[in-house]
Amino acid sequence: MKIKDDQMKTELYNGLGFAEVVDVHGNDWRPVEAARTSYGSSALKGEEADTKLLRYLLENRHCYHPDMEVLTVDGWKKWKDCEKQETFLVPHPEEHELRRETLTVKEFDCDEELYCFENSRMSFKVTSEHKMWYRRKHKTEFEKIKVQDLPTWGGHYEPLLSYGRVEDITKIESPMFALIGFYLGDGFIQGKKISFRFKKQRKLEFLGEILRKLKIAANYSYRQEVHQFTFDCPKELEMAIPNLWDGNAKTKRPSLDFGLLAQNEIRSLFLGLVNSDGSIKSDRNQIEFSSSNFEIAKLFETSATYCGFDAHFCKSFDGMWSVKAYWDKRTSLESRSQYYYREEYKGKVYCATSSTGLLMVRGASDKFGFVCGNTSPFEQCSMTWVIKMPIFVMRQFVRHRTFRLNEMSARYTEMPDEFYVPEPDQWRNQNKTGNKQGSSGVAADGEFWTAKCEEACRDLYRLYSSMIEHGVAKEQARIILPVNLMTQIMVNIDLHNLMHYLILRTDNHAQQEIQDLAIAMEEHFNIYFPVVGSIFRASKKA
Repeated sequence: MKIKDDQMKTELYNGLGFAEVVDVHGNDWRPVEAARTSYGSSALKGEEADTKLLRYLLENRHCYHPDMEVLTVDGWKKWKDCEKQETFLVPHPEEHELRRETLTVKEFDCDEELYCFENSRMSFKVTSEHKMWYRRKHKTEFEKIKVQDLPTWGGHYEPLLSYGRVEDITKIESPMFALIGFYLGDGFIQGKKISFRFKKQRKLEFLGEILRKLKIAANYSYRQEVHQFTFDCPKELEMAIPNLWDGNAKTKRPSLDFGLLAQNEIRSLFLGLVNSDGSIKSDRNQIEFSSSNFEIAKLFETSATYCGFDAHFCKSFDGMWSVKAYWDKRTSLESRSQYYYREEYKGKVYCATSSTGLLMVRGASDKFGFVCGNTSPFEQCSMTWVIKMPIFVMRQFVRHRTFRLNEMSARYTEMPDEFYVPEPDQWRNQNKTGNKQGSSGVAADGEFWTAKCEEACRDLYRLYSSMIEHGVAKEQARIILPVNLMTQIMVNIDLHNLMHYLILRTDNHAQQEIQDLAIAMEEHFNIYFPVVGSIFRASKKA
């Protein structure tokens, strides 16, 4: 329906902007019609039955067995071991890359047959209606197909190793992280120094390059065909490895947060591990890594996954943990009828809904990872807004890539003299406990900061206008404008992804300014989709 006469425009406080609904596609019952189409009928059955189905569709997302594993920023985790909020590596099939998304993990009781698949390469156990990511025989594109409707011969599942493959892993991009990986595999403590002792020439060359890049002076000796290096421990290595000096460091998990590491740091960490206890098998397109420490083997598996390898554990032997990382993109996860079966199950099942409706999962730690997921009938409905907000709020807003949007362009248009300046009582203190990137309370000297902010905005806008008057290109003049400048966008999003956005941005951990915008958008959502909105609010509280 087309929205007219500003009947849905919400002004946000103190010049923060506005959110105005300009178009709505669908209504409360469109998801019901879409869901029933799967069964050959799109007929509505009355408000009570239709509301019951809506509640089911929102609360039951077609789930995974608790022992299946899902790919998170910290590596593979069993669903039953996930936190209520987890950051996943979500596959985006258009770009063939993995992106970080923080999602709510849902847990449900299940008493039904599960659809199962098992062979030497992959396995899964999922509930009925689960949407699988599958390429039919003789087709070139993958599509989402309900598990009960899958063709059982000749099709394929998409493997993890088609995502984000790094072609050249020999370049040391971050020497410190290469040293951390190499130490975890081959280093040891001697007194209060770091030491390495090995015979292989490739290890000598690798460590020598790291030390040169880091400008570390090391004592070197060569006896009985053994190279030995000893040097003072860099602070970064000491911080990365807890209890480094107590002799038990290698029995503990390194304090490396993959969610905060840059991709080049992860690649260098992986390279360090490969050159310590790893061996490259070019004839088999794989890297083998072994360690007596499960945590270090797990670290290798995780870093390999970030580099686009499919890494999984093999059988342990003689107290050693062995991981193989494959890089052959020809790896085929083929569907055959003898691999499928059904199994009665009573217990918990788990799921999470990503922006693409896809996740990277595997059946067990010795199986290949593959793309899987589900879609939602709520994708059949959408809302369109015109939103005015400061650029710093816009920067958080666009992190939700599921919005389709157009923004006012400062390359073509002279930006208006409009800035968001908090009132004196709206300046907040930095939160120094718990959420260190957040804020709390009311900051002192609010009137002073408001006046100073207004003065800075006036000065910068005068300079901006002067630059344009003297012929400077708009695309360059804009670089001196601050992030509290107002911008305007038109955005469209389906209900499935809108509800995910609202869960994240109405949470009290979100920045206050984007919370205010999200709350206004949720009010609009509740007006045009009152039944879905009511069920959604109840599910958030649960």
